[in-house]
Amino acid sequence: MIAHIVSCQAQADGFDSVARVVREQGPAVRELPGFRSFYLLTDRASGKLATISFWDTEEQMHAAEAEVAHIAGHAAPAEVAAGAAPGAALTEVRSDVYEVAHTA
Repeated sequence: MIAHIVSCQAQADGFDSVARVVREQGPAVRELPGFRSFYLLTDRASGKLATISFWDTEEQMHAAEAEVAHIAGHAAPAEVAAGAAPGAALTEVRSDVYEVAHTA
């Protein structure tokens, strides 16, 4: 299993934009091959936002990014992974992929 973690800074209006996109795209993403689960984490006080998604394979994760970017109007992959709408005010975007070695 693969974990894709995206973290970034968001301006105040960025949180609402990300939450809206996650709600709108959630049903379509859940139907993509290899999808396991998705979490949106926010800290409004610091402006930090992170997403964690789990996939069967890295190939399926990358294919899903491309599909979701298409659905979201061709946003950048890191913005898509963070659930951002095109033009959302996200900065310091970091995207990391890990193999899940253990779950409890």
